[in-house]
Amino acid sequence: MFKKKLFKNFDWILFIVMIITILYGLVIIGAATNAVDIDPDTGEMVLGNLYFIKRQFIWFIVGLIAMIIIISIDYHVLGNLANYIYVLNLVPLIMVELFADETKGAARWLEIGTIKIQPSEFAKVAIIITLAKLLSKKTEDIDSIGELFLVLLHVGIPMILILKQPDLGTSIVFLVITFFMLYIGGIKYKLLAGLTAAGVVSGVLMFFFGLGKFQKARLLAYKYPEMDKLGVGYNVRLAKTAIGSGQMFGQGLFNDNALSKLNFIPEKQTDFIFSVLGESLGFVGCIGLILLYFIMIMRIIRISRLAKDKFGQLIAIGVVSVLMFQIFENIGMNVGIMPVTGIPLPFVSYGGSSLLVSMISIGIVLNVGMRRNVIKF
Repeated sequence: MFKKKLFKNFDWILFIVMIITILYGLVIIGAATNAVDIDPDTGEMVLGNLYFIKRQFIWFIVGLIAMIIIISIDYHVLGNLANYIYVLNLVPLIMVELFADETKGAARWLEIGTIKIQPSEFAKVAIIITLAKLLSKKTEDIDSIGELFLVLLHVGIPMILILKQPDLGTSIVFLVITFFMLYIGGIKYKLLAGLTAAGVVSGVLMFFFGLGKFQKARLLAYKYPEMDKLGVGYNVRLAKTAIGSGQMFGQGLFNDNALSKLNFIPEKQTDFIFSVLGESLGFVGCIGLILLYFIMIMRIIRISRLAKDKFGQLIAIGVVSVLMFQIFENIGMNVGIMPVTGIPLPFVSYGGSSLLVSMISIGIVLNVGMRRNVIKF
């Protein structure tokens, strides 16, 4: 249970910034889904579609409960359960392969009653914990291909299952996690350089021989939107137009003439929610969100540097690597500088699995920070 002395190291700044970011996201989800409308007769604001806000808020409460549970358990317990976590992580991924129904060209969700769960989101946390435990056992740098192969096998099994869904975006996240955790965890630079080169070559080969036409189109649309003007290219062009129309201060959250209100922006509460933010609150609103992310990232890096042991340090690095990549990728695909991969914007995009996993990840980082002065015998 909780000990008062642990809360001396509780990072309230990280926790409060996370809460503010989630509330910010709820407001933008509301703007994207017409949660507030304007009565055409009176001109007054009235409640509209609250479905998405209600569901996201419920997941927010579930996330807070999960965080309380997480921070009350010493994170070393998670390390001791790493083998079980790894196996339990594979089970739902295999179930997706066997039983999931295809939605919009992908089979990624398991349905439990009226609830949809995306196991690939939870796999991010599982792989961070288990890879951190694996690397923390090493007292010296990884200096052989055999040792590196074991790490790649560890990450590769769930990654292949996710790639088959297909979920290219989450698969790339796994590569990012592996790279940063290997770099911090200790690997000879020659091996890391070789691994990077092999990754680039594999990526090129996969693009030409492993991806379908739709996946290729998504990757190329950011650079050549005219290739698919009514498909993926349309999404990118409309997102950029919406952000540009917001200018400095935005058109307002309740502008009936906005592209998001007129339902021109696709996936506006999920993949392209940043374009709704740009259109509604403009450059100032976008910078506000980026500033919140910056504070969050710096606090996690601080916790990583102060961690009592290598295991805790690697957990924090894994979480911050996912956070940074997803922020950069999602905002990048909205402004047309990154491929469209379907990666959600952390704490802001609508989606229960994404929000819950992001909150659990922060909970584990807070756990590491709380116990930085506790000696583990």
